[in-house]
Amino acid sequence: MKKIIYIALPLLLVFTACNPMEEIYKETDKEIAKKNADEEYFSTRTLLEDNYTLVEDDYKLSTNENLKKYKSFSSRITAKDNLAQILNDKMVFGELGKEYKVTYKFYQGKLSYVKDYVENKDETKLPKDVKVYKLLDNDYDSMGAPGKYNNFSDYAKPKDYLPTFLKVKFPYAKEGEKYLVIYKFYGKKNKDDERKSTFKKADEYTFTEGVWKSYSSVVNKTATMSYKVDKKTWEFVPPIAFVFSDEEATEKITLNDKDYAVTGDSKYNNFYLKGKTEEEIKSIELEKLSKILKTNYKIKVDTVYAITYKYYDGSGGEKTVKLKAVLEE
Repeated sequence: MKKIIYIALPLLLVFTACNPMEEIYKETDKEIAKKNADEEYFSTRTLLEDNYTLVEDDYKLSTNENLKKYKSFSSRITAKDNLAQILNDKMVFGELGKEYKVTYKFYQGKLSYVKDYVENKDETKLPKDVKVYKLLDNDYDSMGAPGKYNNFSDYAKPKDYLPTFLKVKFPYAKEGEKYLVIYKFYGKKNKDDERKSTFKKADEYTFTEGVWKSYSSVVNKTATMSYKVDKKTWEFVPPIAFVFSDEEATEKITLNDKDYAVTGDSKYNNFYLKGKTEEEIKSIELEKLSKILKTNYKIKVDTVYAITYKYYDGSGGEKTVKLKAVLEE
């Protein structure tokens, strides 16, 4: 009887230790748990729309008190450092490998020379590319309502008249041409003034794409953002582009399964190039490889990347392409 027990015991231990299905079950359970967690996570969020523009409530989500208060980014409060946090707390997500354009308010500061020139003309130096035009009485008359008293006011605002006036006055203006327009304005010179008066003011106008536009201290800017699905977080995409290069490679990359997934080529983990011309292949390489590099890798300007990828053009093969990261213009 003892012999039977001794023989059976090691057989039981061997059977238990070598059960191949146990590890498979564990991995399957992990995958199911992850899938369920992802479904629950994304069910509480919405997909960010293309070309999204931040609204007032979005700025309120910022953890930066100044951004929350003034509702605009600046050279100190950058989109690079603060925009991702707003999008994360806005409870929105993005598609894998897709770049999203997000427009936001940017405070670029006031033109200090304008006020100085109006108050102390003789001692103020103008920027070399700026010309000066001072409105005459006839100019006010030509604009209609401002001609009643030969000035602008809260009821006849400069921004409503000057762009059209300048277009008529300077019909052959070139792109980027600038004028400091000096005019008379009737209103309160300072907020605390009890009475209104007539005083000189000035605005800088630039001819841009066929329209005269006044300088604004707050302008719209656009940032490129991408959503890291695996990390469930937004990231700022630097203004970097890629160009083909013959220079010596700084880094070497061989595409993996996750890389092909970014471009929708995960079924066969290669690029389908069958029937494509050489020009078309170059276009595909630049588009797909740029997208992969921006999504899955930390990119540095002036770095040359040698990327090896698999392709199918009727038969399988591998090819290495060199791309250089440059600042996008």
